[in-house]
Amino acid sequence: MRKNKKMFYIIVTFLFSSIAFSDQNLTPVNSRISYQDETIHLEFSGRKDWDYNVEKKEKKGGSAVEITLDSLDQKSLADIKNFKADWVKKVIIDANGPDGKTKITLDLATDLDVFDYLMESPSRLVVDLFPNSKKAKSTKDNKDAEKPVAGEKAKDKQPAKQAAAKETKAGTRNPATADFLEIEKSGLMSISDKKSFENKLAGIFDGADPFYDRFSLKDYEIKDASIIKSKENYYIPFPNHILPVADWARIKNAETLFEIMPNDEKDNKHARLLQTLFKNERDQVFLKTYDWFMEKYPASEYKDIVQNMSIQVHLRLWQNEKNTNHYDLAMQKMKDVVQKTPEHAMAEKYSLMLGVLAYEKKDYFNSLRSFQNHTKNALWNKKGSFSNDLAQLGMALSFQNMNQFEEAVKVYDELQKNSIFEEMKAEAAYRKGDVKLAERNYDKAVQMYTEAITKVPGFQNNFPNAYYNKAQSLFLQDKYRDSLDAYREFIKKFPQDKLTPFAMTRVGELLDIMGADKNKVLGAYLETYFRNGDNPSAIVARLRILSSKMKGMKPKEVASTVNEILELAKKSDLPGIDSFSKVLISEGYGDRQDYDEALKLLIDHYRKNPTTVDRELFTKRIFSNIYSKIAKQVKENNYLDALKIYTEHYDTWLKNSNRLDIKYQIGKAYEQGGVYKPAINYYTEVLNKFLAVKGTETGKALLIKEDMPSESELYLRLANAESQNKNYSKALDYLKLIKATDTLTEKEQIERIVLASDLNDRKGDVDRAILYLTELLKYWKGQPEHVAEPYFILSQYEQKKGMKKEAIESLKRVDTLMTDTGLVDKNLHKKSLEQIAKIYDSENDFAQAIIWYDKLLTQYEPTTPLASVRFRLGKLYFDRGQLQKAQDVWGQFKGQESESWKKMAQEQVSSNEWKSDYKKYLDRIPAMEKN
Repeated sequence: MRKNKKMFYIIVTFLFSSIAFSDQNLTPVNSRISYQDETIHLEFSGRKDWDYNVEKKEKKGGSAVEITLDSLDQKSLADIKNFKADWVKKVIIDANGPDGKTKITLDLATDLDVFDYLMESPSRLVVDLFPNSKKAKSTKDNKDAEKPVAGEKAKDKQPAKQAAAKETKAGTRNPATADFLEIEKSGLMSISDKKSFENKLAGIFDGADPFYDRFSLKDYEIKDASIIKSKENYYIPFPNHILPVADWARIKNAETLFEIMPNDEKDNKHARLLQTLFKNERDQVFLKTYDWFMEKYPASEYKDIVQNMSIQVHLRLWQNEKNTNHYDLAMQKMKDVVQKTPEHAMAEKYSLMLGVLAYEKKDYFNSLRSFQNHTKNALWNKKGSFSNDLAQLGMALSFQNMNQFEEAVKVYDELQKNSIFEEMKAEAAYRKGDVKLAERNYDKAVQMYTEAITKVPGFQNNFPNAYYNKAQSLFLQDKYRDSLDAYREFIKKFPQDKLTPFAMTRVGELLDIMGADKNKVLGAYLETYFRNGDNPSAIVARLRILSSKMKGMKPKEVASTVNEILELAKKSDLPGIDSFSKVLISEGYGDRQDYDEALKLLIDHYRKNPTTVDRELFTKRIFSNIYSKIAKQVKENNYLDALKIYTEHYDTWLKNSNRLDIKYQIGKAYEQGGVYKPAINYYTEVLNKFLAVKGTETGKALLIKEDMPSESELYLRLANAESQNKNYSKALDYLKLIKATDTLTEKEQIERIVLASDLNDRKGDVDRAILYLTELLKYWKGQPEHVAEPYFILSQYEQKKGMKKEAIESLKRVDTLMTDTGLVDKNLHKKSLEQIAKIYDSENDFAQAIIWYDKLLTQYEPTTPLASVRFRLGKLYFDRGQLQKAQDVWGQFKGQESESWKKMAQEQVSSNEWKSDYKKYLDRIPAMEKN
């Protein structure tokens, strides 16, 4: 028998009253040693009666376990000596120990608990060494208990009550009151330790801005256009605030203490063994021993308590191993207790547990049935029964999750009306909004949350769901301003809530939706990230930050950022986060005008996920990038490339596209290419569809959501295309339809006047053409370089009317604008200089003509062939008798194209030389005659 037990971590031992030691079998003891299930397991056999000693000793640098027993056979000695495990430094065997016994010493590398017990049929001695989970858990809990929790007060510890089965409470969240549940001997539940609610903020807040005004918006700062445009954006759904039932958690997590007073009865000793196995969480061993106990002692007085232990063991194994077989066994055993012995001390708890566990398993039908059965039991449905209230709460939640929303609200109403517990009434009030939120009746949800906060204000800080879900409901109704204020209120009251990072992120998105300054929007995202770091709830904010910065990055930085976005998305379990990350990356590429990469990313993701991707979202994004790609080419006058892009996507993505802005850009591409008929067709289609929705909300949204031209711009483009297609009457009709000229750009306004002048000129009304241009130039206050062309055109009309002096002044204005700004088109300036010189030339003002011809050659001949102008300038000098100047001018002809002009100049010089020589000859004739 065991000789010394005071040094062991042992709760129960087997003590046999009739053990004889006189006739010990002298044959060697056999043994097996193994490591299994985090346990060093030694099993000895070969004796009916055991004389042994197991002792744990503390020693310098650690501890050791000594096992002394009858001699072992040689194989067993070798197996034990050669045993290796991380927990054991070395094994020492003394075959000649005290009284001729064998002494086995296990020198431990880490502190272990020791548990030894005897087994029958066949007789065996078992010694287990294992780390004690209770100690580890206790140490952790003690450390956690030392940490202060924001908004909580230390709770007084309650003295334990000894009973056949008793409950100690353990929870993770304070409910409306700091109550806990006790199982009395009668089996009924009672409320104790009620504490009044203290209305104070939880967590930390920014002392410089405690009300988060930095994230507010004034009415005048909200832009309707931004709100409409935001409809095309993607806002990933955030989780609703699902508030756990605190009292359920405390009931479920309550530790059941089973006390068995020791005596010398065999079933007592075995029951205490089971108790020890239970306490040390040796669950697999417990179940094997339990089956043996129930078979050996079917009528034991400890049968009930052992059965209740087995329920806890099955639940523990189910939670640890997720084995549904253990769940089913635990549920069935609890049902047996509830149905067969409802007066049992544990029956009330089990009855609730049946519903709670089924609910947590999302088996809402069975949870509802269990909770309903609980409320029907006469022992527990009395007025003032807290467990009855908890069951009703479970019924409401089960109804809600089964989409029986009216039934859920009815149960909450009854709970509010009939419960005697203020905290339970409050819980019912604050949860009714959750039902309407689940029903997607967002307006009613907001109403119920508001009523709860207003009518039961004393408990508002215990129900963050009311504030967060109210904000969520307002957001889903597109009530952005109210939603922003509600989210700010939630953040202010619950800065440490697990969903606060989502609320902060949504604040940034709401600011962006309503048109706030981009720095303010980014500030909300940055604060979310800096406050929460790599918390998965802050990942969306981080993704938006990274996407917004892609525009200014170098190519290598872009590649790194894209990888970071994709890796961050993997850390979030939000539904749709993968697609969301791809959308943000495509937006970053779009900001960089890297539309090819954006399109490739979107199309590849769409094709790889055809059944799960948000088709409408991705299709719109693809349309948008195709549009931007085409518009970029049109803006750069690369009309052939624009048409090629359109053709590439026409039979696929654009086949069913109704985007008018794409068709408008294609019309411009055809117009740029000088193919006016298809341009007119596209412009007409866009105009007709726009006019069909003009003045409606659809029309207003169309102008904002798509990069649509204004109505005036459409008329201008049609007028120009019709004019170029020689349909001058139609062109003039379209020009007359332009009313809101302020919607045109400066360049378009000038184009309009120039086109109107040209059409009037073609009608023969030159005076009106001049009037249009004169009025424009008289009152023009825009950029000066834009009026250079109108001045040039005006000069043409003035020349037609014989107003050469006025024409020269108009042309000189072009030269002055070039001198002042340097922004005038060079070809236009060159033509203007040439026109001035020619007018002076035609008016025989050769001195001025020489000045302007010379200026023209000086500025443009190095880059432009002007051989005819050089010839004319030399001819003017030649005709004025300035032969040397003429020869200097003509001597500077350059290039192959100037050869004919150079030859003509040489002929002029040669002719002049012949005339000069001939003149000298004639002058000599009279002298010759005199001779």
